[in-house]
Amino acid sequence: MTGLAALAGSASGATALEGEQGEYLERTRPPAGLGIGKGEAASVSVVWLPRYPDQAPPSRSVELVIFDLDGSPIGTTKKDLEPFGGAVVDFVPTDGTRHMVYGYVFAEPPFDDLFGAFEVYDVSPGRTKLAVPSVVP
Repeated sequence: MTGLAALAGSASGATALEGEQGEYLERTRPPAGLGIGKGEAASVSVVWLPRYPDQAPPSRSVELVIFDLDGSPIGTTKKDLEPFGGAVVDFVPTDGTRHMVYGYVFAEPPFDDLFGAFEVYDVSPGRTKLAVPSVVP
């Protein structure tokens, strides 16, 4: 498996996950986490835009995860993407405190043409405060 950091950058061997995921995943490392405060939420999204749609398989599996800085998953979703399809996972704090978070998209098997983003938004109006794009080369 390979991973897409929602904040960009590339490296392998990060070990925040244990068990099956930590054992088999090769991950990309973001440069830093982002803070979200009261009334804000974090979102990780991905879209599969195959370069050669007529040669693309019918679907690809992805797992989107938002982690806290301890490496614990605090939001996750799995989805089989179809070409030109996407997925999203949100983390909305309920305790009113600030959280530092980062996000990853794990792909199995590895594939190109994944476009992702990490977003911080105001919960009430749903307005984006910050969006950071990322691409798997």
